[in-house]
Amino acid sequence: MLDSPSLRLTFDNLAPGEATALGRVRLAIPVPELYALAFSLEYDTAYFEIIRGEPSGYDFEERSFRSGVRHPARPGDFDFARASTGGDIEVGLMTLLYIKVKEAFTYPLPADTSLIRFKNIKAIRADGTEIEIGGTAVVARFQGIVVDTEEPPVAQDIRLFPNPTTGRLELRFPGHQLDGIEVLDATGKRVWRQSSRLADAASLELPKLSAGIYFVRMRLGENVVVRKVVVRR
Repeated sequence: MLDSPSLRLTFDNLAPGEATALGRVRLAIPVPELYALAFSLEYDTAYFEIIRGEPSGYDFEERSFRSGVRHPARPGDFDFARASTGGDIEVGLMTLLYIKVKEAFTYPLPADTSLIRFKNIKAIRADGTEIEIGGTAVVARFQGIVVDTEEPPVAQDIRLFPNPTTGRLELRFPGHQLDGIEVLDATGKRVWRQSSRLADAASLELPKLSAGIYFVRMRLGENVVVRKVVVRR
């Protein structure tokens, strides 16, 4: 199982720019005469910068193999194995995982969740018997990101123009109130924000934005509407 040794990390509330954190791999169910355990770890590099073992390298005393800085795995693929010669591997802490979330996401993302998959889990007993365990996964949830999903019905009432723009945007949303507007660049970094409540219409002055693609995120109660905007200079 994968959990966190610190309350600083919760897999239900990860965010762009999340500080480096440690996840803890633990053996939760005892396996009689367990001598070695191996698995592959797969994650989506659209959400995570890297996940690797901490520490890295080969531990002669513990006979442990870990992938990391000195023995890097390919992006999105991590292999781990642990063997014990001084007794059985018991229930409890196996190793720490260095988990780094992307500092900025490329928008929009397909979902606000991503799986950390443990694949090809194999246990080996002291007599050499191999046990194919299969796989499992941990769900990581990211709050407040732009997701490429079907828009709510209220989105049909929102107009944004001109698009492309040279820096000035007009918003029209008759009969509705916006609880806030944010402008994000193509990496997901917020570059402009207005948190005051707006009714029916709004004008955005964005003279400092460089040419490129941006996303205007608008909150209407429980709904979030996102529009892509092109800035030209």
